[in-house]
Amino acid sequence: MKMPEPRQRKAVWMGVLLILIVLLVTVGGLFPSLPDTSAPSGDGVPQSAAQTSNLCVGEDEYRFDDGETRISVPVYTNCWSGWIITPPDSDDWWADPPTGANIALLFPDGSVANDLDGVNWLGEKRGIFRLRSIGGEGDAFVNIEY
Repeated sequence: MKMPEPRQRKAVWMGVLLILIVLLVTVGGLFPSLPDTSAPSGDGVPQSAAQTSNLCVGEDEYRFDDGETRISVPVYTNCWSGWIITPPDSDDWWADPPTGANIALLFPDGSVANDLDGVNWLGEKRGIFRLRSIGGEGDAFVNIEY
């Protein structure tokens, strides 16, 4: 039996390697699930799958203009709002739910705070979060103090 030429052996190995790569990628062995590293623009905060599912149609982000201390964010019971991003130099922030409703807050680390008492929830974490209404829809108001 005659041995294949070196160029033929190289071609066979390249074909085998290509088949293995295609199989690994399509089966999910090479890249099973890459994390979603999208974030509010420029803030470098990764999003989990829970944060990107059931997002409301509308603004991707809500930010405070210079000197602004209150913004209105439409909230719904079946989806999360866009990111609300408070200024880094603000001292305090809180969210007022729509009249007769409560509010849930979703943070970039995936934790959720539920305001089930209908009382304003005072921010103890960096002011980057999403809102969802519990029990009614309308406008929530996010307030900050300097």
